[in-house]
Amino acid sequence: MRKLLLAIVALALAAGFGYTLGRRTPEPVIGTAWAQRFVTQSPVAGKVMIGDVVLEGVVGVTGLEDSCAVVEVRDPVTGELKSAPGPLSVQNLTISLLANKSSPDLMLSWFEDSVVNGRLEKKSGAVIIYDPETEEDLLRYQFFEGWPCKWIVPDFSSRSTGMAIEKIEIAVEKVERVR
Repeated sequence: MRKLLLAIVALALAAGFGYTLGRRTPEPVIGTAWAQRFVTQSPVAGKVMIGDVVLEGVVGVTGLEDSCAVVEVRDPVTGELKSAPGPLSVQNLTISLLANKSSPDLMLSWFEDSVVNGRLEKKSGAVIIYDPETEEDLLRYQFFEGWPCKWIVPDFSSRSTGMAIEKIEIAVEKVERVR
């Protein structure tokens, strides 16, 4: 009886942290009490803008990353190989959106116009971290000349307990930290 009680308590705690049936869900389920406490008690908040439009239902952004290749160059005087910075590359940005908000419709129409219909429309935007009490920007990452290159629809399963998260990947030419 004691083992059964411990197992039930362990499952309840695990469910509060987003675990289901022995696996971790990729994003916390917003409906859980733990996730709601985390979201409302967080000292900062974030938003994503494409052009002048603030996207609704954003649950994550990945790919704010620049890197340069390391190339080997032979020193003309000594003949030794030395490392030098090579070409700069910018990672694609991936924005995760709740499927039941209006932003996925906006992003899907941009994807269809640019990729499917061949009318490439490049846009700039920003990922902004701000203080929710003062609305003051704490960090702002600008991206330039972005266009949607991939649309990811969530997998559906009758056993899934998470929310439907759509993802759009945006190829960008430049990322800057403004603040």
